[in-house]
Amino acid sequence: MSAVNSVAEAIRRAASVENGGLINYHLLAEQAIMAMRQPTDEMLEVVGMLPRHHNRLDMWCAMIDVALGRIVLADEDENEERG
Repeated sequence: MSAVNSVAEAIRRAASVENGGLINYHLLAEQAIMAMRQPTDEMLEVVGMLPRHHNRLDMWCAMIDVALGRIVLADEDENEERG
């Protein structure tokens, strides 16, 4: 499951929690963040491609960019061209 799908599912589950008809945005945000806590294989792959001198913030930002589809790994480019 992609990171975006994981977050969407977490938000869907949190939104279904009955709260007197009100949306609990704190619960939605918490669940979305928790869904991003576990990196996907693609997120970990991009971290492995970064030079060792990158700091943790750079690594985290790169992982989030991959999860959002802002960075496409080389393998995915080739698969899209073939598919």
